[in-house]
Amino acid sequence: MVTNRSDEFSEVLCFVSSTDRAATCPCPFREALDALGDPHKTVWINFLAPNDGQLAEVVSKLGFHELAVEDVFSARSRAKVEEYPGHLFCVVPSLNLNPGADALDIINLNAFLGRNYLISAQRAPIASIKRIRDEMERSNPPLLRGADFVFYRLLDGISDEYLASTDRISEQLDEVEERIFTKFDPNVSTAIFSLKHQAAWLRRRITPQRGIINTLTDRSHELISAETQVYLRDVRDHIHRISDNLDTFHDLLQSALDVYLALSASRTNQVMKFLTVVGAIVLPLNVLTGLYGTNFAYLPGGEHRYGFWVFSAVLASAALSAILLVRSRKWL
Repeated sequence: MVTNRSDEFSEVLCFVSSTDRAATCPCPFREALDALGDPHKTVWINFLAPNDGQLAEVVSKLGFHELAVEDVFSARSRAKVEEYPGHLFCVVPSLNLNPGADALDIINLNAFLGRNYLISAQRAPIASIKRIRDEMERSNPPLLRGADFVFYRLLDGISDEYLASTDRISEQLDEVEERIFTKFDPNVSTAIFSLKHQAAWLRRRITPQRGIINTLTDRSHELISAETQVYLRDVRDHIHRISDNLDTFHDLLQSALDVYLALSASRTNQVMKFLTVVGAIVLPLNVLTGLYGTNFAYLPGGEHRYGFWVFSAVLASAALSAILLVRSRKWL
């Protein structure tokens, strides 16, 4: 593998394959740039954090549209696919899996697909780029099957990242359900809202990709072979599966939240019911003790030797009668 650093901020990765030999060779940027004009060679150039000078040389060689070039340097470009004379331009959001990155962050993969070339650019490392780079150094590298096949491999790697994220959400959802139904954790609402936020965020990112992959697979393209379209349809199935999973997660999380609120209300009602019953039992005792706690000079039984014990027995009888009444009404 050969990488070329034009300055401290950018990295260029170049691979070239030729029809007259079953091999893919990493090469310097200048050699890859010259190979773009050779129809017998297939070129993949990837820019990591590209600068104006590097991309300008490729643009002048291949004539990319200025609006597409502007999107390459914009971190807020929406996912899309545009058809231009001689090439396709795609913006595909990929999950940022770099260490220390925000869990809800994306890196746009910008790709120019031509008949014999793929030019890709992104602001930060993308996991699928690394996997393709490693595959280039093995036998039967994907570039030998065409630039469109490398493009498919990139899309497939990105969809796998989203699929892995939905699998993690599914596992966390199982934990949330256990916390609700098994031991009822009162703090589970935080986890529910966090998962709802993650699922909604992923759904906003994956929905535009359905449009991209449908555009690439619903009809034939001169830049994408029939063989590669078969593989792209597999990516389409993955994306639709991810979208369906996220819709299911949304419904399950909403149901989990509803159940959590219902159980919380039920537990609150049980506490209030218990306190009400306790109050009903204590009420007659309060009446009697309040009556005999007045400051009258003479109260019945007040001077009797066993007056206190008789009064205590009356209190116990009142409490027992209240308890029996509550039990007979099945309030406890």
